[in-house]
Amino acid sequence: MDGGDIPKPAKNDVEVRVGGFEDHFNYPREGEILVAANTGGQTRHEVDVAGVKSVEVPSNWSQTTESYLGGRGLISTFSPGGNTDVVLSVLDKGSRLNQDQTNALDAVLNLADPNGRPRVLLPSQIKSITEALGTTTVGDNQYTNTAKPPDPTSPVFKIMSAQVITVDGKPVVEVDGQFVNENGQRVRDYIGIFGKGDGGHVNQMFLQSSSKDEYIKGRKVYKDALQSLDWK
Repeated sequence: MDGGDIPKPAKNDVEVRVGGFEDHFNYPREGEILVAANTGGQTRHEVDVAGVKSVEVPSNWSQTTESYLGGRGLISTFSPGGNTDVVLSVLDKGSRLNQDQTNALDAVLNLADPNGRPRVLLPSQIKSITEALGTTTVGDNQYTNTAKPPDPTSPVFKIMSAQVITVDGKPVVEVDGQFVNENGQRVRDYIGIFGKGDGGHVNQMFLQSSSKDEYIKGRKVYKDALQSLDWK
């Protein structure tokens, strides 16, 4: 389960403080070897996806790594035993930004506060990184798409907050929000980061769930994972 591609059901220049799960096709990654180190209630997993070297999750969460969209990319997912309704994913879609899109992402990431404080993004800044967020997923939001429900072309994602934060010394964009249907009703909650990868790739890690209760519990797992994340 991953963070942005969902079938589409679903400007003012002010700071965004308004309150992903991508459908994808997974194919087993042949010869997959998972390495984990148990540290009490947390287990450190080697990831080697989307620039992430390793990350810690609860010891009862299992890891699966698969190809993404028929081998274009790679996704590593974590979920608690017997529960696939809440998933933490690390994703490299395999697609690349062009130079203008990369420059736009750089401009936003360069807003990172040197003291590590979150830097809230303006709608115009969110719009400038539509491609990095995913034009059919998180990037299809109320700031980039003015269609209103129940129009079937209305945004599939509602941004609640968007900010630049620092994770393991690297600036990333963090987006908190909901995937919605064409009537604007919540389908699932989402929170995730978007960072600059090599060669125009976008590195993602995100949590999502259709269950509000599972999502609330999973947010701590996500936040702890951010704290423990080691980039390659």
